[in-house]
Amino acid sequence: MKPVISVLFCLLLCGALCFGVVAASETTHLDSAAIVGQDGSCAVTLVIRLHLEETVTDLTFPLPAGAKDVLLGGSFVTTHISDTCVLAQLPNLAAGDYNFTLSYRLDDVVSRENGAAQMQIPLLSGFTYPIRSMDFSLQFPGEITETPRFFSGYHQENIASSISFTVSGNTLSGSVHEALKDHETLVLTMPVDPEMFPLVTDLEPVLDVWEAVTLTLYLLAAAYYALTLMPQLHRRSRCFSPPDGITAGEVGTCLTGTGVDLTLMVLTWAQLGYLQLEVASKRRVVLHKKMEMGNERNQTEMRAFQALFSRRSAVDGTGVHYAKLYRKLRLQTPLTKQLFKPNSGSPMIFRVLSCAAGGFSAVNLGLAMTEHSVGRVLLAVLACLCCGMFSYFIQNACQCLPLRNKLPMALGLGCAGAWIALGAMTGQLGVAAPMVFFQAIFGLGIAFGGRRSERGKRSMSDLLGLRHYMLHANTFELQQRLAANSNYFFELVPYALALGVDRRFARRFGKVKMPECGFVVTRQDTPVTAAQWANLLRQITEALNIRQRKLPYERITKG
Repeated sequence: MKPVISVLFCLLLCGALCFGVVAASETTHLDSAAIVGQDGSCAVTLVIRLHLEETVTDLTFPLPAGAKDVLLGGSFVTTHISDTCVLAQLPNLAAGDYNFTLSYRLDDVVSRENGAAQMQIPLLSGFTYPIRSMDFSLQFPGEITETPRFFSGYHQENIASSISFTVSGNTLSGSVHEALKDHETLVLTMPVDPEMFPLVTDLEPVLDVWEAVTLTLYLLAAAYYALTLMPQLHRRSRCFSPPDGITAGEVGTCLTGTGVDLTLMVLTWAQLGYLQLEVASKRRVVLHKKMEMGNERNQTEMRAFQALFSRRSAVDGTGVHYAKLYRKLRLQTPLTKQLFKPNSGSPMIFRVLSCAAGGFSAVNLGLAMTEHSVGRVLLAVLACLCCGMFSYFIQNACQCLPLRNKLPMALGLGCAGAWIALGAMTGQLGVAAPMVFFQAIFGLGIAFGGRRSERGKRSMSDLLGLRHYMLHANTFELQQRLAANSNYFFELVPYALALGVDRRFARRFGKVKMPECGFVVTRQDTPVTAAQWANLLRQITEALNIRQRKLPYERITKG
């Protein structure tokens, strides 16, 4: 047995002799010398002694993030920016020993806050090879009175036990006794005398680039609004009856420049005796023509009436024909030329500028979500697009405040909440909340914006006065008007629906018994009070509108 073991041992020895000893590449010595200026900048010179066991290509030396004016041997060198540092490109090297001198500049290594000053200088940013020994020195513009602290990537604060340093006047010198591992980092921090750095102030940069872009866009939007859209403010008039020549369907056009609402126009026609509404069921309303419309009404109304009935005398208000006409008229604003001056600006330009400002204000929210460079860009773009859309919906919500359609208000509130929540999650609440506020203000500006003609001023004043009256009218006064004109409630209720105050207006009449409505035929129990009639008319408007909401789906499924 012993001879066999001896033979195996000899074979192992011979095999070992066939392989050379493998020595690792390393930085034999690193010397760092830094001069700190009164403005908080720092000029650094590195002397690197490198031993390589094999040929190396594309070797880079990592410098601290923000390193500028990088020189290799006195000449500018190619640099690349990574997530955490600046990479200085070294030449291709064969096996052997090399000496390199790298120099660079760092700005703002000294920061001040509440009168105190703190210095932080990265001495090492994670070189590929281990470092056998390292010396460093720092020269300050004044005498050093505080003790430095050190922090490394591998050893954390325990690295201090491997570092010795001395202070002599304004110079701090030190050495690292133990070898440093590959990709090691080392940072020196120290409180400093603020008087040593008179050019360093407590003030942070007022604006970063995205905040500057946002502010510029907001200023452009505000300037455009002030120069082309800002209306002359008028007090609302004391109005107790519908304004002349304006149907309930044109209230949105008069107030906010939105399109014609066919459903509310139909209610006005019904109240004027042109047609009758038959409530066939809860979700079906039939319109019966009672007489032709002549030139006593405006051109828009006559064309819409003719298109609605054409050669028929009855139309299903919940059918596709009605829905198509509704959507067509919703895109038309025929009274605009009469209500606004020719030199009035475009609300669309104003909205584009303000929505763009809202979008760019969210770039920093996206950047704060992750540290990964590619992910930061994607999230910043996504946040910009989302908050641009949020701006649009918030403006829509404020634009609809004086009108009946409350769905945009719910959507706008949801967008505002999401924006503020996003700001809170990313630590940017101080940016997100003001932006929501500004978008809401701009939305209100759009609602009544535009240089108005005399008719436009009078119409807005009358409609706002009528809305105020319907919200605050005295019950006794309403009952007196009702006694003088039994149809008073039915004459105003289409406008109350258009202005979104129908229920509150109806409650002002109390429990007074109302006469029958001459333009509504229902198979349900006939309403008695104003509140009951207002509820029925609201159901009718919802039934007339429900089909136009389904129309896009029908277009897809039916080709």
